Amino acid sequence: MNSYVGGHGAGAGLGGTVSVSHYGAISTKGGYADGILAHSIGGGGGNAGTGSGSTKASNGIKTAALNIGLGAKGGVGNFGGNVDVHMDDSAASIYTGGHVSRGIFAQSIGGGGGSSSGGGGSGDADWAITIGLGAEGSGGGSGGNVTISSEGTIVTKGDWSDAILAQSIGGGGGAAGSGKSSLRSRRTRMTTTMTVATTMVMTPPNRRNCPWPRLRRRMTMAAMTTTATATTSLLHSA
Repeated sequence: MNSYVGGHGAGAGLGGTVSVSHYGAISTKGGYADGILAHSIGGGGGNAGTGSGSTKASNGIKTAALNIGLGAKGGVGNFGGNVDVHMDDSAASIYTGGHVSRGIFAQSIGGGGGSSSGGGGSGDADWAITIGLGAEGSGGGSGGNVTISSEGTIVTKGDWSDAILAQSIGGGGGAAGSGKSSLRSRRTRMTTTMTVATTMVMTPPNRRNCPWPRLRRRMTMAAMTTTATATTSLLHSA
């Protein structure tokens, strides 16, 4: 019997606090050129290790094997930090001229959970049972608070160019691990043969003691044994 356990995924780091204060003028002209981009992103959890193994029997030895493989849980995603963007000066301005160029883009994103592992294995024996159990997926981290204050002027000209885009996004959960179980037997043929001989003895009678004069000969069964031959075949296949 053998058992195997995968290692747990490591925990993730916490997204820090982001704070931006803007005074004056910001101008961008190219595509994907935000005026202010502020992010706080929590770390994703680590993936777990797989639990798996195998057994092998020696030649000529009848054996049975039991393998148990247990998957482990991935690390939990951590939280995104708080994000604060302030443009409190009425004389402050932001201008973007390209496509997908926001005036202010602020995000807090929680980290995704790590993927959990599966369990499995294999057995090289006459009879082998493998039990594999996967682990549940790990949770993702929450997004933090996003705060934006603006008293100045924001102008954008390109397509998909928001003046202000604020997002708080929670991290997705990690994928659960799969488990694989099986029952296996080798193809075996077993033959059993039993043979018993039959013996019959013929004994001529003593004529002087024979109660029937006309009887010339009497058959006496001295021993009789039933003969039986049986062959049994057992076929086992995986």
